[in-house]
Amino acid sequence: MTEQRVDVLVVGAGLCGLSAAVALADRLRVVVLEAGDRVGGKAASRSRDGWVFDCTGHWLHLRSERVRRFVLELLPPEAWVEIERRAAVRVAGTDVPYPFQTHLGALPKETVRDALRDFVEARIDDATRSDPPRTFAEFVERRFGSTMAALFFVPYNEKLWGMPLSELSAEWMGRFLPDPTVEQVVSGALGLDAHLAGYNARFLYPKTGGIGALAEALAARLAPGVVRLRTALRALDPSGRRAVASDGTVYRYQRLISTMPLPDLVAACDHVPPQVRAEASKLRAVDWRYLDVALRVPPRRPEHWIYVADRDVPFFRVGSYSNAHPPLAPPGKGSLYVELSDREGPLAEEEVFDGLVEIGVIASREDVAFFEERRIPRAYVVFDAAWNRARSIVRDHFARAGVETRGRYGRWTYNSMEDCIADGLDAARGVDDGDA
Repeated sequence: MTEQRVDVLVVGAGLCGLSAAVALADRLRVVVLEAGDRVGGKAASRSRDGWVFDCTGHWLHLRSERVRRFVLELLPPEAWVEIERRAAVRVAGTDVPYPFQTHLGALPKETVRDALRDFVEARIDDATRSDPPRTFAEFVERRFGSTMAALFFVPYNEKLWGMPLSELSAEWMGRFLPDPTVEQVVSGALGLDAHLAGYNARFLYPKTGGIGALAEALAARLAPGVVRLRTALRALDPSGRRAVASDGTVYRYQRLISTMPLPDLVAACDHVPPQVRAEASKLRAVDWRYLDVALRVPPRRPEHWIYVADRDVPFFRVGSYSNAHPPLAPPGKGSLYVELSDREGPLAEEEVFDGLVEIGVIASREDVAFFEERRIPRAYVVFDAAWNRARSIVRDHFARAGVETRGRYGRWTYNSMEDCIADGLDAARGVDDGDA
């Protein structure tokens, strides 16, 4: 076996791992192990016949000035386009602007009446209670009332998660679910501007190369050989600060930053306390299946993405890469990503394209040049009752052993691309401070 000594070993060449490596590599010996054949993780892109496809929609929403500066040093401002979101919600066969909860005026008057009544009653009831919601199902009922919950929040999210919302906790949503005031909901019901944009109202996107251009720019800042593609972490001994890669190389490291999924990190270690191994077994995630669709013509609707709550439509969201950035398709053509509700069964191809016709995204199957079925393992971690305690015990175990677990899967959470970059920069700062 070849042995190599490094200051910092980074596991995973997604946005988090690469950001940490870039922040450290100018002064420390850094190696990045990546099991896949390209950098970027789920923020990678692929192309075919002039179409560029991401791993479903990846739009860069920046709130942090620190991350914005870092990103614009990688790719200058002229390498980006800034896009104002166009999104809609499909409920009960009706198109409603996004966010749904502040555009009730698009619904039939009787539905608006019921939604407003239930919303106000739910807010009054919630204000009198001191106990927090225990489940996601309870949260949406208490925040939005039974009518809005039944129309959109429950069916859409059950299609997305593939499970009843009673199995999910209420503690994960944070900024990702726009939470309007009573005035904003009433204003939207009356057709007035409710001034509730949500966290993703504007976003950046690379002019060329798809979202994968961001990860490629990060990797380009590292010296040749720093990133080891097709090289997974096979075994880890945190107490001895020793890692074995799939190519047989043994790495002796001073610091380790891992972005690999927590259950896989536990599995790579021989000596893990039984309680930690038991808690890791409770960490769940849902896989996704989606279609990349190349169109002979632009999409028939202008939205960047549409949330589809109707249970008779076999997908929960359809987005258009080319509506957001036309150069992602050849001139005069278009592209879609279609996120399917059914993860496992035979592809219901006819039903999917009938659904796209029904909601007006394509005119007929003749619009389709080709499509490819894709899968995303562990697309979202599951925020069930065991989630927070289990991930905390596992992460604390590795932190005590000098292993910093970062990123979406190292933290076992839901976060944005900006969050992943920030987490990588924070991990690098921890190394500099001697804390990682």
